[in-house]
Amino acid sequence: MRLLIVGLLLFLFLFGGKSLETEEVKILAYNVFLRPGLVGKDDYKSERFAELVEAVRPYDIIGLSEVFDDELRDKWKNRLRNTHPYAIDPPESSNIFYQDGGITFFSRYPVSFYKKMIYKASTGWDAYSEKGAIFARITLPDGRTIEVVLSHTQADEKNFDVRKKQFNELQSFIQKYNTSVPLFIIGDLNVIGDKDQQYPDMMARLGNPIDAYRSTHTDPGYTYYKENPFCGSGSMERLDYILMQHGAMNMWKKAAVNRFPMAHPVGKAKYMSDHFAVEATVDFDPSAQREMHAMGSISIMIERPVSLQREIEGTLSIHDAQGRMQSQKFNFPKAHSGIKSLAFDNLAQGRAIMTLETENRKVTKILSIQNNQELLVSLPFGTASLQYRCPDEWQNVSLSINGPVFLSQAINAGQEIIISEIPYGQYQIQMQVGQKIWNQEIDCSPYQRNDLCQILSLDNLATVKGQLSINDSWKTQEILLVPQSDAPTGQFVRATLQEESFIIAAVSPGNYSFMLRQSKDNLKRLVILPIVLKPGLQQVDLATMFSSSSSQFLLPCVPNGLVLIRKNNPEQAPASLDRSFLRQQPNFSWIPLSEGEIWLSNCPDGQYSFHLYQKQEDDWQYQSSVFLNAESSFLNAESSTYRVEWR
Repeated sequence: MRLLIVGLLLFLFLFGGKSLETEEVKILAYNVFLRPGLVGKDDYKSERFAELVEAVRPYDIIGLSEVFDDELRDKWKNRLRNTHPYAIDPPESSNIFYQDGGITFFSRYPVSFYKKMIYKASTGWDAYSEKGAIFARITLPDGRTIEVVLSHTQADEKNFDVRKKQFNELQSFIQKYNTSVPLFIIGDLNVIGDKDQQYPDMMARLGNPIDAYRSTHTDPGYTYYKENPFCGSGSMERLDYILMQHGAMNMWKKAAVNRFPMAHPVGKAKYMSDHFAVEATVDFDPSAQREMHAMGSISIMIERPVSLQREIEGTLSIHDAQGRMQSQKFNFPKAHSGIKSLAFDNLAQGRAIMTLETENRKVTKILSIQNNQELLVSLPFGTASLQYRCPDEWQNVSLSINGPVFLSQAINAGQEIIISEIPYGQYQIQMQVGQKIWNQEIDCSPYQRNDLCQILSLDNLATVKGQLSINDSWKTQEILLVPQSDAPTGQFVRATLQEESFIIAAVSPGNYSFMLRQSKDNLKRLVILPIVLKPGLQQVDLATMFSSSSSQFLLPCVPNGLVLIRKNNPEQAPASLDRSFLRQQPNFSWIPLSEGEIWLSNCPDGQYSFHLYQKQEDDWQYQSSVFLNAESSFLNAESSTYRVEWR
């Protein structure tokens, strides 16, 4: 009997005193801005964490983004384990050069099943942070099952094409495991709510879910806002969402943006994060139909330019404040001029999105639906044009323009393109070469041709080309350009591989290393070659770099192994290493040994020590160090080749 009472008390403690018959669940999606290591050293992480962990505790389901700090993630799990014992870490690959995606999931209620995935599509620095999603199936106290998907997608408005691919991956991931019970998609999805075509596109790719905030509010609902000192002065964006598939609109009892101000502000930390949180309360058995928006109507008159004589067909769509969409088709015969009028009734009053599509053109406009409105819009045609000539040495160049129309085009080396008859107006121009991205905002006026070569600045950038062969039978599968600690950028850059050559275009000059992933039969190896990049085009010969007279070290493969490399440092090696420690070290001061043999080439003369660690659970434990002889724990590198043998 005593055991039964203790068990009942424990159950009630875990469920926070909630009734077993409860039909309401409180969900929170929050980007908490806990960046890793030295990157986040000025973010007041410890002060914010102390308040964050208590602020999220009242919610039943918690989806966090940007918990990149491993130490704080462990503390978070320890602090919430009594009220939220079901925690899921972010997806993570075996490549410890990459940062995990930072999403972390907590539930007050039992998780009966979960899966993780890492997005295949990514660009820029996000390509090395392994962003992805967590799928969790949860059993509520009354026996009901729900499913939650937490995700953090590609950053920056300009990377719309990458996010499209990620939303396709996310919907496929959901469809693989969803059992048609209510499913909630939560997290920082990096789409600016209601802006241009990105929000409707995201909703369509995710199966047109019901937006918690948009279903209950008509204001913008900014979650990244200029009032927050961590944000830019012009920031006014809704980036964070709680969406529902397989549910009904009247299940949203409440939705809100919670700013979570600091009880004890410090420095820039006026709020607990750079984002505001979005929360929603779900009622699975609403006792009555909730009060809905008042209904309105609008007549939209489409004007055709007099100079446009060909036949034109298109579609006009409106997403109203409750997330419902109405669409109508229109047609202008060849000889027709004037105005077409389209009437839309039974629209929820408040904020709405109008999208006009014709041929390859799209115009999006934010409306405020009232009753018996009229609006005049023009077909998106004009005579502005863009031209661009791609440099001869560049490969895999993509150009996208986003404004009155959205266009994307791949460009070959030396190719000249002209994009004509685009609507006049303001455009965001993005050009990408490999992982280098330029962004420029321009105004396109009628009868004007804009030369992008004059707009996109390429001064003082380096481009490097080289041959893949290094005079042996190893096949190069990947080349990364890795910055040294004094390089002007902290980002890795992946080379474009061709048949017998490679190219890395438009990077900042500085000190780098090539990291070559190679294979031969069933063997693998990493070759690391330092290089100094200068402005302009630079031709390199990997064979010459590999066989230079400087010192080389050969390190054999060790399963689950890692080597810590020290130069001119007699200190004793640490007994164990964790990811937080490793992420604060310069590139190539440690290297995983499980990917194959390591060749460190062109090493400066000096005294080197190599310390072997092997992974045990979440840390790497010290195993041994190399010895040149019985009296010295160092290898003295003087233009020789050394094979490190572990003892």
